[in-house]
Amino acid sequence: MTSHLRPLALIPAAGLSLAWILCVAASAAAQSAAGWSTFRDGLVEMRHPPGWQIQRDADTGRLVVQGTRGERLVVWPFFLDGALDGGTAGRMLAQMAARHAPERTWGPVQGAGPTAVRADGRGGADVGVTVLTWTPTARGTAGQFVLAIAPAGLRRQSETTFAAILSGVRLTGRREPSAGRGAPARPSVTFVPFQDPNEGAYSLDVPQGWRVSGGLVRKAPVDVRSQVLAASPDNQIQLRIGDADLPPFTVPTPLLAQTGFREGSWYSPGYGVQMQVLRYLGGEQFAAFWVNTKVSGACGNLKMVGGRPLPQTVQAMNAIMARHGSGYVRQRLDAGDVAFRCQQGPMPMAGYLFVATLATGTADGAGTWNVDQLQGYLAATERAGEAQAILAHMVESVRLNPAWVRMQQNITGNVSSIVSETGAHVSKVISDSYWSRQAGEAEMSRRRSNQILGVEDVRDPATGRELKVESGSNYYWIDPGGNVAGTNTDNRPNLEYRELIKLP
Repeated sequence: MTSHLRPLALIPAAGLSLAWILCVAASAAAQSAAGWSTFRDGLVEMRHPPGWQIQRDADTGRLVVQGTRGERLVVWPFFLDGALDGGTAGRMLAQMAARHAPERTWGPVQGAGPTAVRADGRGGADVGVTVLTWTPTARGTAGQFVLAIAPAGLRRQSETTFAAILSGVRLTGRREPSAGRGAPARPSVTFVPFQDPNEGAYSLDVPQGWRVSGGLVRKAPVDVRSQVLAASPDNQIQLRIGDADLPPFTVPTPLLAQTGFREGSWYSPGYGVQMQVLRYLGGEQFAAFWVNTKVSGACGNLKMVGGRPLPQTVQAMNAIMARHGSGYVRQRLDAGDVAFRCQQGPMPMAGYLFVATLATGTADGAGTWNVDQLQGYLAATERAGEAQAILAHMVESVRLNPAWVRMQQNITGNVSSIVSETGAHVSKVISDSYWSRQAGEAEMSRRRSNQILGVEDVRDPATGRELKVESGSNYYWIDPGGNVAGTNTDNRPNLEYRELIKLP
């Protein structure tokens, strides 16, 4: 048996027959074809009338659509731990409606099916409707909040426009098979070796064709720093390993203060070394400090969206330092990372920075510290996964030249092994960063939304286009005219149809 299907996206389920959210495919397709614009932010693509504004909150997944004559549409998928009943859902709907449209008067919440509630609203010359639907799952409750408002005189026109907008929403974020939750897709780039051009101290892999610069910087015989910068040809991805501008630091002490060296001043212990007096900062603290200091000037509207200490990352290193240190000199390694967003011209950017700081102190509280590791990226939002995977590979590939190690510090070549092993661990940390977890959560949100809506994702292998189709069939097909059909057997409806690929 064959049934004709239409693409759907982000449309409330539960059998609602609400005039405001009816999605008539024919009118939607006709409306969206008439010179509409397309909103893209790397994860979502949405067609909308010219002049309309679209915003998506990356933290919550909420979409807000604003028309030119007062029309407004809010779509917010969500997930809750535990079960949800009609009474709690009604209270949630009332609270969410009041939060998103406090200037409207909302009528009583009414049931709209076993797992849906709705309410009508009015404010001045505006009319609106809000709906909350939910679906129980084994791990909690998946739900979706929708709110639509328009001037009363535009009700019918807005009804068709909202339907066309909702039918045209699609997920465009790349979903690659991965070994674990949130693991980044390996980018399709070719890596070539890069060797420190100044002293041959180390080598690492870098993307072929990218702009790469940096190397070892010797400020003094015992003050050696390094950085490697890499930028994609279109400059949408900028990677960094190290920062040669960062000096060694010494912690403030009463003795330094008495001699005029207060926090922020410069102090020289000799040997040509210049140290800055600065209180000790752990990895997460310094990462946030560095981003606020060095990124904010080049990328506006800076906002931190994630940060965490990484005690497990440094546990083994600290144990090694404790075993090989003396009773008087103590060393401590702290690691952490931060994720952030900013705006570089018209382009929204996503950023990440991993930092490990190493403190060497004495029993009396005096001591010095330095930034032992610093790696990060700034990338166009839709290319953050690519940037993350390339950076992780670069970090893991770093190899010290044993001859240079022996020349520099007259210590054993085991340092090279320590650097290699640490690079592998830091690479794993980068791969499991905030943006990876967000990608994993976005994928879970996509699947929850599909479950709520009763739809599935399919891809046309001939064009690469992804569609949402009504679930319930074992096989899906499309003809040259774009008509989609579903069947329970692998027999195509007729010779004009080609098979669509089901996505996970």
